[in-house]
Amino acid sequence: MKAGLVVIDSFITFCKSIVTFYHGSGVAWLSLKKNEILENEIMKKEKILENFSAIVYKMIQEVDTRWSSLYALLKRLDLLLLPHNQTVGELNRQDLIISTEQHRKIKDIIEVLKPLERDTKFFSTEKSPTISHVWPRLYVTCQEIKDLIIADKEVSKMRDVIYMDLTVRCVETFSSDVCIISTSLDPLWRDLKFCKDDERERFYSLVKKDALERALKDWMPPEQVVQKSPVNPGCKANPLEAFMTQNTKKAPTTQQEAKEALCKAIDVEWSLFLQFDIQDQIIDNYLNPLNWWFENKNRFPHLSRTAFVYLSVPASSVGPERKFSAIGRLTQGRYSLRPETISALVTLKDWMDDFPNAPWNARDIVPNSDVTVINEY
Repeated sequence: MKAGLVVIDSFITFCKSIVTFYHGSGVAWLSLKKNEILENEIMKKEKILENFSAIVYKMIQEVDTRWSSLYALLKRLDLLLLPHNQTVGELNRQDLIISTEQHRKIKDIIEVLKPLERDTKFFSTEKSPTISHVWPRLYVTCQEIKDLIIADKEVSKMRDVIYMDLTVRCVETFSSDVCIISTSLDPLWRDLKFCKDDERERFYSLVKKDALERALKDWMPPEQVVQKSPVNPGCKANPLEAFMTQNTKKAPTTQQEAKEALCKAIDVEWSLFLQFDIQDQIIDNYLNPLNWWFENKNRFPHLSRTAFVYLSVPASSVGPERKFSAIGRLTQGRYSLRPETISALVTLKDWMDDFPNAPWNARDIVPNSDVTVINEY
């Protein structure tokens, strides 16, 4: 994306200079505030703005480490266009007035960056989306940006550069077995509608091959399978037991027979998985795939093992980064905390966030001497 922004670097610099002007001048900020309130009142009287808002917006500065701050900067400039032009006119800073053409350019840039902003928010949420979302969302974003109609030549060129960069990333993701298998096993994306038919079948075969290899590792000849009993309740049962009972009625005695039986079992599971109705479980176009597989692991015993492995891969490093930030706040000024105490505190915080109504007792988890730290944390 940075390569695309280089194309409009001079215009972005102009927009940044406007924000710097307001953050460096108290008089300018007060004048903008006055004009913004006046503009809202005028729009209310003319019934352009139905719900009058007492909120006064400030200009937003860009942060180098967060690309989305540029999107927020441009959105705020678009929102405050009229009060801004009136303010800089009153202060004799005509060089900072945003013309109609420049305003149209701001809107075009916002349209190009909007899909990227949406995906950034999605992958940065507390939902902790898995890697199965990367490929489909990257593909959808590529198509949205490609289909945009942009009048401004510079912004159109920026759009093309960003599109090419995303296309390369999409191809790289397309070549990763981890992304392919995880996406195929995600109930939300299992149809792989963005793939050709031959590619889709090849990707499905990768999933079934992985499930077969994992099941074969646990297979053993019938004479070596110890039957479960009150004396030995934790013994390993034959992974084909349920399938053989319903279909073959006979336990395979060789690995080749076991492989054939497992292939049939996995094919049956895969067909059921593709036909399984999930519409009532989708909320806001999102479905937690790990939770879904956990709830249906008995229905799909072989596929669920593969699903748990691949869908456990996070889509981004946001989660771990938040953990490090939390540990940094926790250990600030406390240099004698034991490693097990820090680990317990972070774990406890996660549990309390996920299950706020559960009766957690900190004293059951960490040493008594560190309970005060939990209360402050």
